[in-house]
Amino acid sequence: MTTSLCSKSVQRVVISIVTSLCALISISAQDEPVEKIETAILRIPVFVSDSKGVPVKGLTENDFQLLVDGKPREIDYFADSGPVTVALVIDSNSNTADVLDQIRRDAQDFVELLGPDDRAMVIRFDIGYRVVCELTADKAKLRRAIGGIDSSRERVRLMKAVVHQVVFRELAAVQGRKGIVLFADPDSNLPEFNWKNVPSYQVDDRRRWVDYRNLTASDAVVYPVFYQTATFPREFLGRTMTSNELIKIPGIDYYNSFATLTGGRLLLAGASNFRSARQLVLDEIRNQYTLSIYVDPIKGQKSAVSIRVNRPDVVVRSKERVDLESQEGLQSRIKELWKLRTN
Repeated sequence: MTTSLCSKSVQRVVISIVTSLCALISISAQDEPVEKIETAILRIPVFVSDSKGVPVKGLTENDFQLLVDGKPREIDYFADSGPVTVALVIDSNSNTADVLDQIRRDAQDFVELLGPDDRAMVIRFDIGYRVVCELTADKAKLRRAIGGIDSSRERVRLMKAVVHQVVFRELAAVQGRKGIVLFADPDSNLPEFNWKNVPSYQVDDRRRWVDYRNLTASDAVVYPVFYQTATFPREFLGRTMTSNELIKIPGIDYYNSFATLTGGRLLLAGASNFRSARQLVLDEIRNQYTLSIYVDPIKGQKSAVSIRVNRPDVVVRSKERVDLESQEGLQSRIKELWKLRTN
């Protein structure tokens, strides 16, 4: 059951509610002094499963306990249903050329798993990004868009900035459950720290793009898919490694952080269970719960988040912290990042 926010009467106060789209909603009394308070709605996607990974359905708001910095917080809004939107974000950097055929096939397989009411969009990126297919439920259109993606000659890319832009611009106005499946070569992102290779129009305030921790303020969950290419560290080649060992490798640890910041998880394209993992990703997005609370982002606070479920033998996965910034800072960042989009 999905509940809705209850409206409350407000006198002598203007309340600006900053959503992911950074829209302002103001309520004021005429001809009276007005005090302005900036408030944000923080939406926290939560996945609950049994010990075998099967989603646990039918939970209510009373089954959850939300703690912020160790203190219980009242849940202001609870949702357990909604449409599913998926952004398929494909790395077309030259370093992925050898695995691009596999990436295209895997992305098209994700499309086939979409339900009749699900929508998806396709985005390619390197130094900038391009939406090659806007949001649609047309699977044939999505498959054609994916199949038309070729490899770029660019060796520099801005993965952090592109993911940030997809979250806060492309998906900002989308309601319901949102997921981003990121198909990329994680180690090849390292040259993005070499700012000498960045075009001059992207120079202004560019270093803010490196700090991507405010993805924790989004309700979009990122699932990075790891592809091994020639940039994979040679000292690890030929070794049998667990997932926990793999995510400690420089480059891959960064790539995995997209998942840990948003409550998703890293997928290994070469793993024997990758096919079933693809289905599990969509099942998780379809069955996520959303807990929302009001927060004050003006101070840019960093808070630890913990969620408990009053059910035995369940596994809970969500974001573990929140890094917020003011509306002004977020709007400025989005304005700068919009230059990355190419037509």
